[in-house]
Order: sequence, then structure tokens, then C-alpha cells
Amino acid sequence: MGGILRSTLDVWRWEQIARNNIWELTHERSQGLPAALEVSYYYLPLHLKGCFAFCSIFPKGYQFQRQELVLLWMAENLVMRSKGNRKMEEVAGEYFDDLVSTSFFVKSKDRSGRSIFLMHDLLVDLAKIVSGKYSSLLEHNEDTVKFEKKTRHLGCLMEHSTNNKVSSYDFEGTHLRTFLTLSSRYSEISSSKEVVQNLLSMLKRLRVLSFRGLRMAEFSDSIGELKHLRYLDLSKTQIVMLPEFVTKLYNLQTLKLEDCDHLQILPKDMHHLINLRHLIISGDSLVEMPSQISKLKNLQILTTFVVGMDSGAKIEELAELHSLHGELSIKKLENVTNITKAPDQIVLEKKQLEKLQLQWSVIYSNVDPKQGEAVLEMLSPNTMLKELEIMYYPGKIFPNWVGNDSFSNIAEVTLDGCEHCSYLPPFGQLPLLKDLSISRCNSVVTVGAEFYGNCSGRKPFSSLETLRFKYMSSWEKWHPMQTKEATTYEKLKTLEIARCPKLVEDLPGLLPSLISIKIMGGKQYPLLSLPILPCVTNMSIEKLENWKSLYEAIKPRNSCSTLTPLYHYPPLQSLRLTYCGSSFRSLHLDLFPNLKTLHIESSDYFEAISVSDGKSLEELTSLSIRNCGSFVSFPNDGLIAPKLSSLRIANCRKLKWLPEKMAILSALNELEIIDCPLLEPFPEDARERSLPVTLSSLVISYDELLRMKWNWQTLPHLTYLSISGNEEDMESFPEEGLLPTTITSLSISFFSKLRGLDKNGLTQLTSLQTLGVLFCPELETLSEEGFPTSLTSLSIRRCPLVKKKYDPKESGNEEYWNNISHIHHVIFS
Repeated sequence: MGGILRSTLDVWRWEQIARNNIWELTHERSQGLPAALEVSYYYLPLHLKGCFAFCSIFPKGYQFQRQELVLLWMAENLVMRSKGNRKMEEVAGEYFDDLVSTSFFVKSKDRSGRSIFLMHDLLVDLAKIVSGKYSSLLEHNEDTVKFEKKTRHLGCLMEHSTNNKVSSYDFEGTHLRTFLTLSSRYSEISSSKEVVQNLLSMLKRLRVLSFRGLRMAEFSDSIGELKHLRYLDLSKTQIVMLPEFVTKLYNLQTLKLEDCDHLQILPKDMHHLINLRHLIISGDSLVEMPSQISKLKNLQILTTFVVGMDSGAKIEELAELHSLHGELSIKKLENVTNITKAPDQIVLEKKQLEKLQLQWSVIYSNVDPKQGEAVLEMLSPNTMLKELEIMYYPGKIFPNWVGNDSFSNIAEVTLDGCEHCSYLPPFGQLPLLKDLSISRCNSVVTVGAEFYGNCSGRKPFSSLETLRFKYMSSWEKWHPMQTKEATTYEKLKTLEIARCPKLVEDLPGLLPSLISIKIMGGKQYPLLSLPILPCVTNMSIEKLENWKSLYEAIKPRNSCSTLTPLYHYPPLQSLRLTYCGSSFRSLHLDLFPNLKTLHIESSDYFEAISVSDGKSLEELTSLSIRNCGSFVSFPNDGLIAPKLSSLRIANCRKLKWLPEKMAILSALNELEIIDCPLLEPFPEDARERSLPVTLSSLVISYDELLRMKWNWQTLPHLTYLSISGNEEDMESFPEEGLLPTTITSLSISFFSKLRGLDKNGLTQLTSLQTLGVLFCPELETLSEEGFPTSLTSLSIRRCPLVKKKYDPKESGNEEYWNNISHIHHVIFS
């Protein structure tokens, strides 16, 4: 509603909205939704109403991208023809932006930092109301599915049980225009060619078809009969060859083949798809592009072009595709020989390209360097480019355009596998470069003046925020080029150096904005001294074998040899130390007053964590100590950490006691104890050394579980339990009364001699919803008659005997499968 009102400042218009009788009408049919939501929908323009209603096929919490929805709207003819020469993609993009500006869509980021969008749950409910019977969503928890003849759009959460329903459902008589699979955690779904063929035979009017994520190696030829199809998504399938019948889909606008890791061949008559606008391919298995691809004059997006050899497409065909924009990856550049077209027509004239990847095949290490240099020189892009990636370049020198300051829009550059180049391009000249990654450039010995270039009075790397050097086997020296007049890397926030074993010089001395540093070394990696890092919050130091002490490892650069204590680094919030040398024996946490996360791993000489008596670690939320064979001691007075929520201890074979006063860790909800054979139970009279009642997740070895003898009744909130076995474990598990009845999720793993689950032990787990059994090679029976009725998810991984018995695809029959088929999610792998 706020977005609608924001579009006008006229008081009379606001009053008109307030007096509209739609408020009373919506109250009658709102089904509990706030009336303001439907009023907001009422005042949307007509074209936006249809686009919003289409989203009713998405489940609550579904994450989508802008391009995904734009292409679907286009396929469903929801985008009005624009006056003038505006492209459909531009118009649909404006629709999307309008729904964002009015808060119908909300922008967010996924775990990788990629922009995604969501709809609030109430707006999903609203979309279902306004779409009525025209849309339907098939979810895993629906035992019956109602389809009306009016239903046009079907969204499908593809899980094992859902797949069974879809394959057996009679769609005859329906007029579906959309069949869209939606991603799920349980996406390992197999489907045969016959099932797909039967489904397509009943859905001849489809405009949108997605089998994304289905594990099928062949695709039915009947796809060619879907004359109205405009959108086809076969991403994340296992197809090897796209059938030739696809080329009969003359109305097709979008073909998505993302992450098809087995796809090798595209149809030779792809050029018949004259209306194709988006060909989205990713993966490295494709052999070549079919010839005459240049006849697809309407192509707007071509994410991958694989240069052919004899019968395939030559690189000159790219010159005919004038409308390409967005991203383009050109692969197998070793196949480029004689160029018949003007070179600047291939990439240079494509002013709307934002991201360009140029890749030679890694197996062609014997490509003539001169030929590689000529090809890269020819492929100079337009200076409007924003991202550049060069992979496995066989030349010895880079052409002048790489790193040239005329590329004033480039923000991200990646060099990978440029084995023969001794010097790096002058990337310091790029004024807007924010992210630079250099890896496997194994002829580079020195990074010096050539790296910074001639900035004509401007500071080099004036915008750089992230810098990575990885797997540089010959790199020895890094000259920072710093003077009073020009400070390098003054905006650098993240620095990562990984597996550069010969680097002996110090790091640049002035990194005033650095907040994250990660150093991953090797056995020959010498001790580094770090600069003063006044803003650092995240530090990860790995495999520094020659440490004299932790303090020496981060000593500042100055003229004298005295060390700066760690208390000069109070902003530090995350510290990860792995494979530390013999001098690293203890860590005094008083020196890190703002530390939130501490992870110490594989440091054989590390013995103890210490804290001043009575000192409270106010900010600490996560503590992990793994594979530290000498670790024996927590602070004498226990851990006083009011925010500690996660404590993980694994393979500390000399540790005898958990921290004292465990009961006062009032925020602790995750505890892991694995392979600590000397660990002793709490004394019965030590109430403060019991587990905190807040604990909700416990990961533990079976031996420790028996030895600790905890009273489950004192842990009323424990819902997740993971138990791992050993070589000497029993043949049946879990015995009756062993496990807490509060758990809703149970994982059993690495019981090497386990032959069957104990039905009596399982029956008592009346709240159990999720059961996982992993790496139990001798397991033969699930004792499924003991499964509680609450169980909704069953995952069996790396248990070959059980899989052979219960999985109908392995056994050839459904005798035992029928005993577990009622469970909503069942996975065998």
C-alpha cells in the first residue's frame, strides 16, 4: 500500500483510495488476509495484475531471480507489445521493477551473495486468491490433487512422492500452459523417457515446460509436438544429447541448459529455431556449437559459445549475432585458426556485453603461444565491459588491451591457468576495478611495477576491495610500490593468499582498510609478518609450519624487531588457526575482547585455552577445537561466555574434561563431541557441570554417548541428535531407552557392523520426523515396522545392502519399498 501511495502526492487521490468500497469487498473474501494487501492489488495496472497472479504457482519461501520471471512472463504472453523499438525483455524488466518498488517482491541475497527475490507469505496467499482456479501448486504434503479444466498453470515441487503423483496423474482433458518444476532440498528425482513421453502426450498446449533437476539421461522425441512451447528448461538433468525434434519448436523463445554436466551435442538444425532469444548453457561437457548458429538473428542471450573444429560453428559466426548482451563465454579457443571475418565484429562491436569469459581447454597445453596471443589480441571487447575472465591462456605475454585504462567500467577480473606468462597485466590502471583474482599463473616470479602500470598521478588500484592470489607455484616477491605520494591498496578489504609456497617477501606494509585476511600455506611456506591492521575483523592463518609463536605470525612491519602484542588488534571478531607449528601451545583469549568465532584445527602442539580468572568472553558465540592431539585444558574457572551458542570438540584424544560450569552457558544450543576417548563424565554432585537446558542439537560419538551417562530429562529442548559409530560397534541400534524421546531428527552414521535398526528403540521416538542413515555398509534391514507415525523424511546414503533391498530401481520389485513408500521424502544414494 505504501508503494501505491508513494506514486502520487495528491491528497484527493489518497482520499479516493481510503473511501473506495473495495475495503468492504475484500473483507468478505480475504480469507484472513489484511485488506490493505488486496486493495494494493486492486490499484495495480492491469498488466502487473496478470504478472503478479502468475506467481501463485510458487510455494512460500521460493527464491527467484529477475531474469527467470521476465522470461516466464514473456513465454506466457503477459508482456504487452511496446511502441517503438523496445525489446520485450526491457518491458518485462520494467514490470518486475514496478512490483519491486511497490513491495510485491522483496530483494535479498542468497548464501553466495547473488541477488534473489522473494514474496512475503501473505502475498503468496493473495496471489492464490486472485488467480483462483487458473493456477495450482503441487506440493509434497498433498495426498490428493485437484485439477480443474480451468487450470492453466501448474507449479510442482519435485520430490520423490510428488514425482510419483505426477507420473500417474491423468492430465487428459486439461489445458495446461505451464508445467514448471521448482527446486527443493530433495531434488534427486529420477524419471524415465517413457514417463516423460506419457506426460507430454497429454500436454500439447504447453507454453512453459521445465524439467529442471530431473535425473533423466534421455529426452522424449515427443517434445517436437509441443508447437506452442516458448520456454523449455532442462537444466540440471543428465541428458547427453538434445533430441533433433527440439528444432521443430519454432515458437521457442528460451532454452535453458544450465549445469547439464553430461550434455555433449546440440541438434545440428538449431538454426531452425528462428524465434529463439535466450540460449542459456553452462558446463564444460559440450563438444561444439552446431554450424549456422549465426542464423539465430533474434538471440539476445548466448551464455556459452564453444568453438567447433570441422563440422561445428566457427568463431566468425559470433560476428552475425549483433544483439547479444549480458554475459558470453567463448570456449575451446584452441580451435580458432584462420579468421575470415573482420576481427572487431566478433566481440568489439557488442557494446551491451557486460561479462566476457575467454577460455582455452586445459588439456591443450601444447598450443602455439603465438597463436594464442593472436587470438586474444583479436578478441578485444568493448570498453563498456564490466567483468573479464581469461582461462588457460597459452600465450607468453598479454596484449595491450588487457589492463588498459580505457576499460574504465571493469569491476571484476579473473586470470586462471595462464601458465606461460611471466608478468601480470597492469591492472592497477583500471579505475573501477573492485575484485581481482589471479591463480595458477605459474611462470610469475615477481609482482612489481608492471602490475601497477602508469596511473598518471592517480593511485594504483584506487577502487580495489578484494584481492586473491592462489596456487602461484613460482611466485617469490611482491613489491608493493608505496610512497608518500601514492599508497597502494588503500581501499582493500579482503586479501587471500593460498598455496604460494615460494613467497618469501613481506606483504604490503599499508593496508588501512583491510577487514579480512586469509593465508593458506604449505609445508615450505615461510613465516609471514603482517602489517598493522587497524580494521581487521576476520583472520584465517593455515599451514604456517615455522611459527615461533602466534604473536610473531602477525607482528607489524616496522624498523625495529619488537613485536606488537595482539591487544593492538581489538576489532578481531573471527580467528581461524590451522596446522600451526610447535611453538603454538596456548592462546590467551583476553587479547581478543571482540572475538565472536574461534576455530583451532590440526595443530598438534596446541594444549590450552586460557582466560584471566573471572574474565567474561562477552562476544564469543562459536568455539571449535578439532584434531588437536595435545589439547588438554579449558580455562581453569570454566568458560564464562553468555553468548556462546556452539561448542565443537573433535579428535582431541588427551582431553579429559569438558569446561567447568557448563550449566551456566545459557545460550548454548549446539554441542559436538567426537572421538575424545579419555573424556570423563561429570561428577554426579557437580550440578554446574551438567549440560545447559537450552541444548537443542547434539553431535556425538557412540562411545562418548555411553560414557557420559547424561540424564535426557534435563534436556527438554533437545531435538537433533547425530551419532557416529566405530569399528567395534554393535549389530543393532538403538537399544530401547537409549535415546531421548524429544528428538525430531536423528542421524546414524559410520556403524561399520550395524545389520539392523532396533524397532523397539525406534518406536519410543514418538516425535521423530527425520531419520538419516549414512555409511553403514552391513545394514540389511530398516525394521520399518518400528518407525513412528510422525516420520516424514528418510534418507539412506552409502548403505548398499539396504538400497539393493528397498530401492525398487535396484531390487526390481516393490515388495519392501511398499513398506516405506508412505513416507513423504525417501532418498537412496
